[in-house]
Parts: sequence; C-alpha cells; structure tokens
Amino acid sequence: MSPKKEHESIGCLLGRMIETFSECHGIEIVSVASTTFHRPDLDRGFEADEAYYIKHADAIREKEAIDLAVDSPPDLVIEIELTSSAIRKLDLLAAMEIPELWRHDGDELKLFLLDGPIYHQSSTSRVFPDFPLPLADSVLARRHRSGAALAIGQPDRPSGFDDVEQSANSRCVLGKGAIRCGTRRLLHAPESCRCMKP
Repeated sequence: MSPKKEHESIGCLLGRMIETFSECHGIEIVSVASTTFHRPDLDRGFEADEAYYIKHADAIREKEAIDLAVDSPPDLVIEIELTSSAIRKLDLLAAMEIPELWRHDGDELKLFLLDGPIYHQSSTSRVFPDFPLPLADSVLARRHRSGAALAIGQPDRPSGFDDVEQSANSRCVLGKGAIRCGTRRLLHAPESCRCMKP
C-alpha cells in the first residue's frame, strides 16, 4: 500500500471509531479535519489529518470560519506520521495550545496531553476518558486483514476487555454507514445507543 493510501486508511478508520464512540455515548463533537489553523502571532499554521471540537463544540458549530486569535483551538488533533518525524510538529501544536494529540506512526497509536509548554505521553484521553485506546490500536492493526467495518466489529480482544457480542443481524446506525453493533459494547457504550434490529 502506498504511503498516501496507508495514511488515509489509518486516519479514516480512527475517525470512524471516534465518531462511533461519540455517537454511542451521546457526546457532541464537531469535525474540522480539512481546516487550516493559523496563528498570526506565530506566523505558522497547520492542517490536521483529523481534528475535533468536543468541549468547545457548541461555540464552534455555527461558525463558518475559525480564527485562533479569538477562538479556542481544537480539543483533539490526530496526526498520521508515516514518513517523517513529528517532533517539529509537536512543537508547533504545543505553541498553538492544542490540548490533546493522538499520533499514529503506522504501527502504534500514541496519545499526548499538553502540560504547560510540552506534551507528555498518556494512556488516558482527557476528552474521551472512557475511550479504549488499546482496543482501538488492535482494530487499526487489523486494517490490512479485513475491511474497516469488519475490523471494527470483530477486533482482536486484548485481556481486560469484555468479550464483544457478535451478531450478524444487529447493526448500529452510526455516522458513515452501518457498523456492527458489537462496536457498542466494544466502545463501552450505554444501552441508549441507537440500534436497529430487523
């Protein structure tokens, strides 16, 4: 697979998991993946692979343009770095006060939280405290062996996680197409998740 296609594959699959998790948990998010963020005082900018407003979703939802001179930065930025080091970008994101960064290097998903002027690696997200990162990493590792929906619906299950209840006839109406409702239990979603059973 070409680096560009691999890059898009990881970003898309991780984005689907985030959207599934937020939908099942009733968490409002605003995706701003194609937005170029710029800070005039830094004279630099960036365009994230995926970016979301979560805590500040209500403040951003109706805005046609985001101005970081007055608006909050995204609550979560996702970067897929397959061919280059992310160190320089980490410095830029820290300067732009991005509070949380998820980074995938083609092999592993890592989470970084902003602490003062620098990022520290963490095992728990601030914006999605219950998001099962090890399980998401397992799903991403399966991306070459099956399609995205199957990878999400039938992940390798690391120890410490509940078994995922599989049902070919149970599907969840979530975001970009139907995903197996096993995802609801996979992502620890409440029973209020909108499910449709024929």
